[in-house]
Amino acid sequence: EEEGKSLTALEIAHTFQTMGMKTLLIDANLIHPKQHHYLKLPNSQGLFEILEHRLRFEAGIQTKVYDQVDIVCAGLTQTADSSLLDTERFEELLNYYKNDYQLIVLDLPALKYCNNPAQFINYTDHFVIVFNPHLHTMEHLKLVKYYFSLIRKKCLGYLFRYQPS
Repeated sequence: EEEGKSLTALEIAHTFQTMGMKTLLIDANLIHPKQHHYLKLPNSQGLFEILEHRLRFEAGIQTKVYDQVDIVCAGLTQTADSSLLDTERFEELLNYYKNDYQLIVLDLPALKYCNNPAQFINYTDHFVIVFNPHLHTMEHLKLVKYYFSLIRKKCLGYLFRYQPS
């Protein structure tokens, strides 16, 4: 069972693209990447290879794959943590892409896989938390909300996904 954050990220990217914004979706979930499955794309190279200095920034982009949305798939991930996202190389990648895109949507790992969920907020202007009460407790959500309150960023909202048994 999943939170639904990958599908939410895809739909956010699509929505802003249809509003005329040049949009890039980055599957930064190196633990359980999903975007290549949703879009039926090859995942043989992408973010992981870029972060490992085996692929140039521009070579990782697959263009106009979902109604004009460009995407960087996760690639052949060989790590089980999010530590590669907390590097200078990831920051360089985002700064590089900011030159060509009006909006960059990051599909990040589930919060339960992050020691400090606030580490990703430094890369964002806004964020949305997707939460499944079957996977996380309200105490966990309160902790995440506390982390984000320490950083002066704008939370666009919380999306609660609930599927009755």
